[in-house]
Amino acid sequence: MKKYQKVMTSLAVTTALLGTTSWMTVQAAPAQSVNWTAKDPVVSLKEVDSKIVQAAQKELQNITGKIYTFSKVVPLGIGDWLLEVQGMENSQVRVKKDGEVKDVSIKVKWGDLKDSFKQEMNTALHQAFPGSNPQVDAVHISVQYGHFPTNSPIKSGVVYMTAMVDKTSIILENGKLHRIFKSLTNEEGLKKEPLNALSSVTKNSKEVNNITVNMAEGTDKSTSVNASNPRDFEAMHTKLKEYSETQLLENATVPAKQLYNIDLKEYKVSKDPNLIGVVHFTKKGAPSLIGNYDSNGQFFTLGLDFS
Repeated sequence: MKKYQKVMTSLAVTTALLGTTSWMTVQAAPAQSVNWTAKDPVVSLKEVDSKIVQAAQKELQNITGKIYTFSKVVPLGIGDWLLEVQGMENSQVRVKKDGEVKDVSIKVKWGDLKDSFKQEMNTALHQAFPGSNPQVDAVHISVQYGHFPTNSPIKSGVVYMTAMVDKTSIILENGKLHRIFKSLTNEEGLKKEPLNALSSVTKNSKEVNNITVNMAEGTDKSTSVNASNPRDFEAMHTKLKEYSETQLLENATVPAKQLYNIDLKEYKVSKDPNLIGVVHFTKKGAPSLIGNYDSNGQFFTLGLDFS
């Protein structure tokens, strides 16, 4: 599998580590990473223990209601196996060598989505776009298993569904509307590409003195995080921590009004105690917002939080 690199100049680098379900949030420290390159072997399915393949197929069927096959298998350096779903873009299952499924990530066309998922997504779409009839071409489904911190944005075994409508991301958590994120426009110089946008991934990046995330080809999954100087990463942490809640409230005022017509006056602002670069805006009786800001104190995502 070829190695891609995405260069990021803010601590938002770590958002890619959380996968599709939570690229809106930034962890305080990098998660464990897997590192593979074009030199790593892609093995035949026949060479893999049948329990690995069967476990992946069973979990996919349990989640989607359909049986899928796999096109190739990549052995990961930590003893896990990454199985790529046949004919499905950005779709993989990661299985431990003992047959335990760790992650499921699959992009399903709307026509192939099971009825219960369609109903849940339609309900959420009508909540997000009242009075309209938005169309969705595909839905990304992801489930992760493991022991996550109490305040982690990811919950073990929970089904997350994400759909894009124009520049708006709709995220469901176990069938309920979880978050809505809209891309910031460039009217105020605020536009940032979504952190999982493959268009922003460049091959064979020559950038130096930056944090880089290595991306697996054809996916929005990170494989490792590197810094030309470890102090680069620490410096970004420090920079993000320096912004006061008052400054962040001021910086979020324009995009909140621009995207959601919400006046942040009288809103309480609080930096997330566990996630660096994440801030929450709350007001009794009013919609809650969650945002990610970069090392310049500017917001690259700002969304409605229904959790």
